[in-house]
Parts: sequence; C-alpha cells; structure tokens
Amino acid sequence: MTGVDALRRYAPGAPPWHAGEGAAALASLQESRRQRLGRLAALLRSFGIDLPLALSSAGPGSLVSILDAWCDAEWPDLAVRDFAWPPRWYARTWQPIEAARHYTLIADVGLALGEWAIRRQPTLTWGVDCYPAHEADGVASFGRVVVVDPAIALDDPRPPCYDALDQAFMRYQSIAFADHAPGHFLRGMRPLLWAAHRKLFVDAPST
Repeated sequence: MTGVDALRRYAPGAPPWHAGEGAAALASLQESRRQRLGRLAALLRSFGIDLPLALSSAGPGSLVSILDAWCDAEWPDLAVRDFAWPPRWYARTWQPIEAARHYTLIADVGLALGEWAIRRQPTLTWGVDCYPAHEADGVASFGRVVVVDPAIALDDPRPPCYDALDQAFMRYQSIAFADHAPGHFLRGMRPLLWAAHRKLFVDAPST
C-alpha cells in the first residue's frame, strides 16, 4: 500500500483548536490522544511500522528516524500544495474532506512526535506556550499547544518548547513545495532534550 492509498482510508478529524487556541486546544488534544495514536498506529502497521514499540524505544533509531524515513518515502506523493498553507491548517474547521484527511494525519504524526519526546524526559508535558519572552519576540508558537517543561520559569528570557504539531505541518509544507532535503525530526526537539539526552543528538545525523 502506498501513502496515497492509505490516506484515502484515513478518518478525518477536527483540528485540536476547533474550539479555540490555548487551553481549549490543549484539552481537545488530550481528549483525542488515544484516538489519534490508535488511528496512526493502524495506518503505520500497513507499512510494517509498530508505533507502540517505536514510541517506547530510545535513541535516534526509534520513532523519530522511523517517521523521518516514512515521511521522506511517502509524503512526496501525497502532499498537496493547495493544502500546504498555514491559514488552512490553522482554520477552526478543515475543509474539504480531502484536506481534513491530510491535516488529521499531520496532527497525528505531530502528536506522536510530542509523545515520544515526553517519554524520553518525564519532566516534559503537553502545555500551552505562555512565555512572555515568546510573546514579546513574536515567536510563532506563543499561545499554541506545545511540549514544555513546567520547571522552566515563565520569566526565562529564552524558554525552550517544542511545537510538535507545527513541525509536522512544516515538514508536509516543505515536501509539498519541493523545498525539502531529508532531515530528522530530532532537530525540533533539541532545545528541550539536549541537556538530559545529549547522546541522542551526538549519535543522530546532523542534516
């Protein structure tokens, strides 16, 4: 089965932010977490990928590199330029149904990436980027659902967070516009995971 064939069977869902950003989107993502992981696991199983096993595995050879390789192999055939625009992705409803299938898959991949990061470092959790420094600097993740470390003070001048959902969308967008070099999802996690899991990045490819 190709990625395109699998996508035609992918059940479309609502955006996590369908009821609003911030706390509403966080609640929606948490409520749909099991459904999203189950839906993605079923799809990846058809490609010989065991999502639960990959989520539980540490190191650069686990879920991150598996999803990297899968996206590089399958997304060039399914990514659509008309769907690769942020206003459509961040809309409160995803229309038409073809776009909803694409965006649901993207969100589910982003959720899985965030879950993997959280399992690697138990201090991390899903939260909302409420850092004043990000608001002042116009950082795109401000107000969004991201992976955060609650131990990082709100007044930290350079607070790291991981916008997993947006990273998955940006990967889709870069492939859709053929502005894409094979890379690894670890890059987006680096600020949060570097201190506790330096080996992940020392051993991972630098591209």
